[in-house]
Amino acid sequence: MPIETDEKFVNPYIFLPLEDGCQKNISVKNLKEKDDLLTGWLLCKLTTKSAIFIPNTSYDQTFTFSNYTIDDSTTDFKSHDFFSYTQLDENTKNPKPPKPTIPSSELRAVTHIAYESLTNSCLQIIDERITIHKRLPNPGNPARIYKENKNWFLKECWKAKLDKTKVSHIKNNRFQLYGTDYQEGDQVYVKINNRNNKVSKISKKQTPECNIKGYIHFSAEFGRKRYESIFIESNNKPIEITKEEVEKYMNNIQVYKDNDTYSWIKRGKNHYLVYYKTKNSHHYFKPGEIGRDVFYNSITDILRKKNYNPCVSIDHLCPACSLFGFTSNFENKEKNALASRIRVTDGVCLQNENVEDLYFEKGILEELSGPKIQSTEFYLKRPQYENNKRVDLWTFDYAGNWNGQQLEWLGSKPYEPEICGRKFYWHQKIVTQDDLPYIDKDDDASRKVGVRPLKPNVSFTFKIYFDNITQLELKILIWVLEIGNKDNSYAHKIGMGKPLGLGSIKIEVQEVNKRKVKIENNSLTYEIMKDEEILTNVRTHKNPIELLGCSKNTLNYFKAITDFNNIHKNIEYPKNIDADENYEWFMSNRTIYPGSAFNWKINQHLCNNIDNPELNKYGKGKTQKSDLKEKEQKPRSGKKMTGTIKKIISRKTSFGFITPNDGSEDIFFHFDEILDKKDSETLRERDKVQFEVIKAKKGPQAIKIRKI
Repeated sequence: MPIETDEKFVNPYIFLPLEDGCQKNISVKNLKEKDDLLTGWLLCKLTTKSAIFIPNTSYDQTFTFSNYTIDDSTTDFKSHDFFSYTQLDENTKNPKPPKPTIPSSELRAVTHIAYESLTNSCLQIIDERITIHKRLPNPGNPARIYKENKNWFLKECWKAKLDKTKVSHIKNNRFQLYGTDYQEGDQVYVKINNRNNKVSKISKKQTPECNIKGYIHFSAEFGRKRYESIFIESNNKPIEITKEEVEKYMNNIQVYKDNDTYSWIKRGKNHYLVYYKTKNSHHYFKPGEIGRDVFYNSITDILRKKNYNPCVSIDHLCPACSLFGFTSNFENKEKNALASRIRVTDGVCLQNENVEDLYFEKGILEELSGPKIQSTEFYLKRPQYENNKRVDLWTFDYAGNWNGQQLEWLGSKPYEPEICGRKFYWHQKIVTQDDLPYIDKDDDASRKVGVRPLKPNVSFTFKIYFDNITQLELKILIWVLEIGNKDNSYAHKIGMGKPLGLGSIKIEVQEVNKRKVKIENNSLTYEIMKDEEILTNVRTHKNPIELLGCSKNTLNYFKAITDFNNIHKNIEYPKNIDADENYEWFMSNRTIYPGSAFNWKINQHLCNNIDNPELNKYGKGKTQKSDLKEKEQKPRSGKKMTGTIKKIISRKTSFGFITPNDGSEDIFFHFDEILDKKDSETLRERDKVQFEVIKAKKGPQAIKIRKI
């Protein structure tokens, strides 16, 4: 098992922490009533500080490359030229370098994110379509959920084993067993070997031999899979569940289907076989015993607790939304949208000659991927209890420390998840051809993209038009664009490849032009006036915290993140020593408690230590020992124990299984061993019991059983 090593790395991104709350005290009505609102434009200059790349998406196979391998499942990989006004297609393979352009959308996004961050505004750009989920270690309990009279119910089940070697997946949602076709969830009748809980015979119709009713469940393939399952309903009463909980399950299934798993589970049925657990009154359903939970909290739900959720009304605006505008699904349509009061033009390249000299040689970038929000060790703050004890595991809905098989929250107040903040990427000095994060020749180019980036010191000019903004908003906009002034080392990030070090740019505001409207001789005229004083005023402002309206901590973090001279070594996504795959670090970053196959705690998390953001890599060796006492994997003979009735196979056959509280394996019991006859008649699944253990011929067995 891996251990932490002395070798360090810095994650490509870090988070700018949120403050105590977002103030949404600006209204459109109050803005319109202000005097001396300003209209005009800023003339800006952008200079590349590192290699940058913004794709021309008109064609995605622009370049040809040789000496690279491609996965058999991929006919080709994508390649783009730098953005320009040139329309590319299959007839323009390997084009000459174009005169580059920076689209206004990219410039606006850079400005918006920085303005939003430095004015303590809401987080406007959130994709609510994302299903937030995480694969978690603790197994679920089998159940059948079904619809009856428009309502949904959960019926607890126990399961019998069905030999996988007898089952073949024909196609789509059809499976074949003993020459008969079955589909997921089909009702069946089975005969069960009482000692090993295995199905010995199965039929679609009830027969004298096959007289136990159940439902057939096919799980996903994995390396050592030996059994499918027959779910058999318990005698417990059904539990009513919500439509939202069922919809979360369908979202979970869709995530599996996106990864080519569980294609045989179809939406729109009136019953499903699931594994479930209950946390904080929510049911979590998944198709496999161990798998991912889909969470009820969304990013917006978490942000709402401190008012950082996106603005939805023109009567309650944060500074960024009041300037850049917003749209929402707010019920009052007259108040759920606001036009922007700024407009950004495209960036026009200032170099007109020898355009080919502005570019690096083409190459294939190392693999890029989207955000992995389910990595809560990076995206959520690690909660601490009042005594500063850290939790083992935390998610978007629940957190806690392991107590046996249960994850328990030990705080006096309910757990409230917090996001780490606003995501920013560190600068890296990608300034020469050799610095570029290209893959080597003969490497696999699958899932990667070919590019032709711009070099450093390429300059562009663009304008930002403003309409009816206040003097304060104009000053903040200038400060945000220059990050203080034009001569410092602070820089923004733009375009594609930011995690790999591309995208560093410096912006200078060269002119501030204001339009003054006046009436002369009954005619409406205007004049344009340059305002050099405001530029000087902003660049020499002694108290930017007062100007921006953010905290000292926010400003210090922002400066540390955006300082182009503050370049960290070993910036890369998490990887172990001598390992290529990113996921291996996340697997190594878990300590499994002794005696447990599933209970693990997270070791390192992405802290917001701006001065020392390093994390440890892992190498080969023994894992760190847990502070929990080692649990028994098998119950000891002669030991008095407590546990929960997990399954009652049948009162006719009079046996079942108990799950011990110490986390050891389930124990067989027979009703003859129940001390009190009344207990024997009333015993139900999930009842708590006390018992002793003996070593029988076929394994541990419970005796001297009594309800507690």
